[in-house]
Amino acid sequence: MQLGETASVAIRILQEAVTNVVRHASASLVAVRLRFLQDGRIGVLVVDDGVGFDKAALLAGQPSEKNVGLYGMIERTELAGGRLSIRSAPGRGVAVRAVL
Repeated sequence: MQLGETASVAIRILQEAVTNVVRHASASLVAVRLRFLQDGRIGVLVVDDGVGFDKAALLAGQPSEKNVGLYGMIERTELAGGRLSIRSAPGRGVAVRAVL
């Protein structure tokens, strides 16, 4: 995958993560970091202090209206040959990290 295509995936993941914060998190703080790594990869990090969620419960089963954004981020990352991690717990905010 070329850098331009990877950058497009990174921006889409960033966009979806921030959209999720706005729609669902009731956060008072969101931090966004986009890094160009030495080995030509791109790192994306979005962290909020919102309501969080039970990741295992939300991602159990098939994509639905409640989790389609998360599944989209996972799929985009995998298709780009990257890794995505989502850390969350009810009441503890969310951290989405992708390396592409």
